[in-house]
Amino acid sequence: MKLIAPVLLALTLLFNSCSENNASLKIQMKQGDVYELEMKTLNEMDQTSMGTRMKMNTEMIQYGNIEVKEVTSDDKFKFQLMYNRIVQQVEMAAPTETSYTIDTDQPDSVLSEEAFESYKSMSLMLKKPFDVTMNTRGEVLNCSSAEYEAELKKLADENPIMKMAIDQLSIETQKAGIQSLFVILPEGKTTAGSEWTYKSDAFSSSYPVVMESNYKVIKSDENITTLTSKGTVSINKNAKGMMAMMVKMMDLSGEVTSEVKLDSKSGLPIQNKMVTQMKGSMKMFGANIPLSVKTTQDISIKKKVN
Repeated sequence: MKLIAPVLLALTLLFNSCSENNASLKIQMKQGDVYELEMKTLNEMDQTSMGTRMKMNTEMIQYGNIEVKEVTSDDKFKFQLMYNRIVQQVEMAAPTETSYTIDTDQPDSVLSEEAFESYKSMSLMLKKPFDVTMNTRGEVLNCSSAEYEAELKKLADENPIMKMAIDQLSIETQKAGIQSLFVILPEGKTTAGSEWTYKSDAFSSSYPVVMESNYKVIKSDENITTLTSKGTVSINKNAKGMMAMMVKMMDLSGEVTSEVKLDSKSGLPIQNKMVTQMKGSMKMFGANIPLSVKTTQDISIKKKVN
C-alpha cells in the first residue's frame, strides 16, 4: 500500500506533462477582445537593365486594431480590422536617386509628387473597417468593407486608368493581405516536432505569388509555442487584372522561411518574422533582365491592455 501513492503520483505527473505537451493549436478569442497589430514590411529589389543597376528599398509599417465582434456557435470569429496609421520609407539609388518618408499621422510628410501618389494608395485602406470571419485554424473565410469598396469605385470613376488596377486593389487582395497576418494552424493535437504543410496565394514585394510552407513545432508550453517554417515561393501565373500581363513577363521563384512565436492561449502570432527571396528574370524589350526581390515581414498581434 505504501508504494501505491508514489506510483499514482508519478503517473499523474506523467499524464499532466503529456497533456500539456500535446495540445491543439487553435484560434481562441472572446467577444470584446481587442488586439493591437503592427506589421513591418521591407521590400528590396535589385534589377539590372541595359548596363544600369536599379536598386529600390521600400519599408512600410502598418499599425491597426483587431476587435472581436462575435464568436458564433460553430466556432467562427467575426472581427473588425482597422489600419489607423501607416509609415512608409522609400530609397532608390538608380536610375534616379529618390528618397522620401510618409507618415499618415504627419500630413506635412507628403510633399513630393512621388510621396503624394503613394499616400493616395495607402489612404484607400486607412481608417476603414474590414469585417472578417475566421475559423479556429486561422483561415480567413470572408472579408468585406463597404467603405473601402466605395472609395475604390470612386477612385476608378474619377480616373479611368485606375480601372486597370481594380483587381490588384480589390477586396480579394485585401483578404489575402489579412490572411498573411495569421499562421494557418494544423488540425488535431501537436507536440514538439509536429509538422504540417500549407499552400496559399499571397503577395510578396507587391507581386502575386504561390507559397507552400512546411511548419514545425520547436517547443511549446502553456504560454508560448515556437514554430519555424521553410518552403517554396513562385510567381502566381493565375493572377488577374493589371498583374496578369506583368506575371507573364516574369520568371521568379525562390524560398520562404519564418520564425514564429504564437500565444498558446489565443493562437495569434506574438512575433512572426517571414523572409521571402526570389530570383529570376523579367522579359522586356526582347531581353531577359535579371531580377531579384526580397521581402522581410515582421508581424506582431498582441492583446490590448486596458
